[in-house]
Amino acid sequence: MLLERTKKYNEGAAYFAPGDVVVLKQELDNKPVMVVKTVDKMADASEKPRLVGITCQWFNTSKELQTARFSTKDLVKVNDKED
Repeated sequence: MLLERTKKYNEGAAYFAPGDVVVLKQELDNKPVMVVKTVDKMADASEKPRLVGITCQWFNTSKELQTARFSTKDLVKVNDKED
């Protein structure tokens, strides 16, 4: 039973690695194309690492480097291949 719940939970999970190119899922005008800098984890009381967020970097319209942490639920990978 626990294994079934774990599989169901992980079905919709998104996995990112440093260097991945991502964008926000939300429909926004001029949303930036970002690069994953780090996958941030923190150990809790049980010493099991817990995902805190995904730190991304991008350049704004003024050509300034921006950095922010996002939830995996807010990001989607950009495909390298054009279909």
